[in-house]
Amino acid sequence: MRNMLRRIAAAVCALCLLSGAALGADAADFTTLMPLLDLTASAALRVGENPEEITPECALSPAFVQNFFLLGQEADAKLGIGPELLGDPGGQKQYLASVFDAALPALDTIDAADGGYAYVGVQPMASEMSDDGVMTLYGDLYQAEGPLIGLDETQYLETAWLGLRAVAQARRDAQSPGGWRIISLVFESAAVADGGEWGYFDETMSEYQNEALGFSIQYPTLFMQGSVTENADGVSGQLADGSASFRVQRRANEQSVTLLGYAEDMLNRYADASMSLNDVSCTVRITHQREDGQTQVDMAIVTEGWIYEAQLCYAPGLAESFALYSEYMLNSFMADELGIG
Repeated sequence: MRNMLRRIAAAVCALCLLSGAALGADAADFTTLMPLLDLTASAALRVGENPEEITPECALSPAFVQNFFLLGQEADAKLGIGPELLGDPGGQKQYLASVFDAALPALDTIDAADGGYAYVGVQPMASEMSDDGVMTLYGDLYQAEGPLIGLDETQYLETAWLGLRAVAQARRDAQSPGGWRIISLVFESAAVADGGEWGYFDETMSEYQNEALGFSIQYPTLFMQGSVTENADGVSGQLADGSASFRVQRRANEQSVTLLGYAEDMLNRYADASMSLNDVSCTVRITHQREDGQTQVDMAIVTEGWIYEAQLCYAPGLAESFALYSEYMLNSFMADELGIG
């Protein structure tokens, strides 16, 4: 067997994320920055097929501006985006100039809309502060009932991770609502093209590869602060305080169950369970609440000969981070016989 555990020292970084702190910036910074960053990301995602990149070299598009002020009607009240700005191009110009380094397009009145937009936000995963006060923040985009920090356990489970990562740069500005000014916001395609700006993923997740059993998966690096144990069936781990645990194993498909049959059996076992099934990757995820209050996420790959199973359990207080970790685990879960995960 070969167990690949990468970036051991990064466990400390993952621990900081769980406690609500950022790398290089304190939690209070995120409290004031995130409403503006969430609104900016949401407006950028709605301009067309590809999200708009916000940079000092390019002017904001009219579509972004319209989305920004329409979505702003339902954003955090502290941002101060009232309905009067929709009919006031001069007010729009003053507001945008106070929060963005980007140039502005020609501005016009904006017709009011019915609202009811789904909330899109950025979950911070890592950050760093430069000597000149510019913070670079790396995060994953999600769609939910509202900001993750205010969701209850049920709403966490319904959060949709959009498969996009963002890198934002901002600096403090006393004249800007929330005290921050956004320098740039770009998304995964641009960042990957420019090189390895997504190292935070390697710092947050560790890879386990078992050649003998024919599977691999990423699990939260935080478990390396507790215990991680490999046995004949796979690997397992638990935090020292028992607030979270995981296990991954392979077992024979003795009953020749199908993916759908496996999923139906799990749903029958847990009355409150929710399910997502992917026929292409032969994977299923079942999520439910245990009697002890922990969330249990079961993931499986089902083939004719084998069932590959992964499980992640975590206490309610860890939901903000571990809901995302379960997404990472599922997306990285791979069976060698299929060549996909």
